[in-house]
Amino acid sequence: MSRPHAAAAEDTLGEAASARVLSRAAFLRLAAACFVAGRSSSSAAPQGTSFPPVRPSSKWLAFRADRPQTPWEVPDPDNAGKTRDVPAAATFDFAAKVAFEGPASDANEIGQYAASGRWAIGAAGMSPINSDPAAVVIATADDFELEVVADFRGQGGWFLFLGWERAGGVVISHSSLRRNEYWRTFEVIQGRCDRSSVVTHADSLAPRGVQKLGVKVEAKALSLAVAGTRVVDGLAVPRYGGGRLGFATFSNQYGTKPIRIGQFRIRSLS
Repeated sequence: MSRPHAAAAEDTLGEAASARVLSRAAFLRLAAACFVAGRSSSSAAPQGTSFPPVRPSSKWLAFRADRPQTPWEVPDPDNAGKTRDVPAAATFDFAAKVAFEGPASDANEIGQYAASGRWAIGAAGMSPINSDPAAVVIATADDFELEVVADFRGQGGWFLFLGWERAGGVVISHSSLRRNEYWRTFEVIQGRCDRSSVVTHADSLAPRGVQKLGVKVEAKALSLAVAGTRVVDGLAVPRYGGGRLGFATFSNQYGTKPIRIGQFRIRSLS
């Protein structure tokens, strides 16, 4: 079992691009408006044409829950080789059918998983509409860097899935309990967890309130930083091949985590 070690105060995974990345304090101030106490997060997603998940370029592509109409440039399904600007939410798969068999060594890990719920965008952020396990696809990418501002309050389970294709990819799971916080990574191959790839990276890191999270995959190496702590640093993910990526919830002994995503931004490193 590996342990997290402290990251630099300015927590950006792309050191060379630090001049272009918002400071942690500024990033969190920008997110504050997304988390207004008592406001509902269950409003329906915009209706209309469904577009493929966005594939980011080398420039940062940002989404803010308080500005869900911000346009993303995506492939135009009616005009091959062309792109068009559409509302960011139109490219999200809010009810992604993610299913696999997790490590399941105890009640607080992912077992037989099948997403059955739905995510939506409201004034308080992007979040599941109820306590059912649910997955949302936000983009498709090869090597990438992702920065997220989320509200981590409450117990429960959630995870990120990366490079998801043909019922396989990389999972970063967080099981939030009252006394422990388990952060694990593992690879899924054809719908089953490769148990030899399971690594518990932390059992005591407990982010609370609105915090920043950063994920980077480059040259088949995974890094993760949460709330100013480097949790994963260059972990080899040899089977990673790019694909869909997104957020999902699963049930531990306290149920699914009521996580709210206030904003995120992503760029390609390929």
